[in-house]
Amino acid sequence: MTSRPARRRPVRKALSRLWAAAVLTRGEEPGRQSEIACSGTYGDGPGEPLRLVLLGDSAALSIGVERRPETVGAVLATALSKSAARRVELRVLARFGALSGSLSRQVDRMMLAHPGVAVVAIGTSDVLAPVRTRTAARHLEAELRRLTEAGWSVTIATVPYVRQQPAVRRWARSLTARRSRRLARAQTHAALRCGAQSVSLFDHHLDLGAEPGRDLLCADGLHPSARGYALHLRRLVPAIQATARPAAEPGRPRPPEHRAMPEPRRSADGPVSPGGPWPHGREVPLRTAAAAAVIIPGLQCAPGRPGRAVVRLTDFPLPLGP
Repeated sequence: MTSRPARRRPVRKALSRLWAAAVLTRGEEPGRQSEIACSGTYGDGPGEPLRLVLLGDSAALSIGVERRPETVGAVLATALSKSAARRVELRVLARFGALSGSLSRQVDRMMLAHPGVAVVAIGTSDVLAPVRTRTAARHLEAELRRLTEAGWSVTIATVPYVRQQPAVRRWARSLTARRSRRLARAQTHAALRCGAQSVSLFDHHLDLGAEPGRDLLCADGLHPSARGYALHLRRLVPAIQATARPAAEPGRPRPPEHRAMPEPRRSADGPVSPGGPWPHGREVPLRTAAAAAVIIPGLQCAPGRPGRAVVRLTDFPLPLGP
């Protein structure tokens, strides 16, 4: 007998297609034909290659990019190889249109592999689908926890601001703006609670309807262009390189209890600083970090002491404080 969830799945898919057709001006799957395969081995170096896995939706697939060297996977793998002086074995498990509720299928394929670095980019499909943002964040947290407990060094790139994209119908833009803001905040909170780090790609300052912001989108008016992905990667690469350092040491597998960042330490004059790869970070309450992630584009958040997080900006370090 077919289970109840299995019987409901076709209904949910049909509803999602109808909703996408109502929200988007160019159909349910704009730009899918531009998917470029980039899995493989990058760089040179001795020993076993460092494993890098990309999970998520079209953002992890680099939909909208036309050249393999400009894909998210290729850029991240090349940067990791240079910083770790090792070969990097890249696997892209992301799926076009994936929802946070279906992320478990991608995570299942990683459970038998030796731990390495996992990057999750998901959320836009959840924003554009009839899914509660709280439910999406709960599914995401469950899968991030599975990865961290299995020993993976995990980073999530939060959902970007979904409002000004020409492919989104005008009547839906205020709705998608609120949903993407809520989801980005919830994703940050979920990542920090289960020992992963987050990088905020939420940027409400960009004007995608005018130059030069229009160049950040590809022809379908929804997905980023190569220039748009380059902006995201400028914020994402330093965080990935920092979290990969413990996993990149040859012969030292990353234990499950290891967290993405070292424990914060208090200096002699009082301020709290994390040390290690984030010398200009600042420790703040968890809720403050989640709220700041939808205000400050590029904000990096990593677990700190219980109930707190360490935040940092790559280009503009935050002042240390109590």
